[in-house]
Amino acid sequence: MSVARLERGAGFWWVVLAGALVAGEAVAVAASLEVRAVEAYTVPFALLMLLVGAWRGRAASSWLAYGPGLALAFGPSLLQEATPLRAFALGAAALAVTLAGAWRRLQAPALIGGATVAIVTVRELTPWIADLMGAVPRWVPMALGGLLLLVVGATYEARKRDVRRLRDAVARLR
Repeated sequence: MSVARLERGAGFWWVVLAGALVAGEAVAVAASLEVRAVEAYTVPFALLMLLVGAWRGRAASSWLAYGPGLALAFGPSLLQEATPLRAFALGAAALAVTLAGAWRRLQAPALIGGATVAIVTVRELTPWIADLMGAVPRWVPMALGGLLLLVVGATYEARKRDVRRLRDAVARLR
């Protein structure tokens, strides 16, 4: 079965399911052994999947070539306890993947890396935001939310145009 045909048919979802099962099995083995650094089990397989994806990358979309390897590289680390070293390494790796994906015009690395950076950022900033919310009067968050809605409503047409341009730019990525 060719990669192009696999991408169009139901076989693609079997490949996605197989990748998810491999990732789940690696995490389950690491959890049963009480391993704290699950990356020791997942990153070697992820690198192998990324190398195979790079080798076959021209014949397939970036989602089929790089998506499973990136999901295996980033997914289990996102599910583990957030330590400062893990957050820094994951954020740095995801930023590098995002920049490489944007530079090479590949959709999967740009979007998966960007989503990972966003998740790590929100996870790391959540305690500070919670402390800040407790330190300001209760009306301040509501006033800021109202101001945000006012700005979004006032610039609605420009935002619609920007969203269309962003959608078209993402669609042009391979």
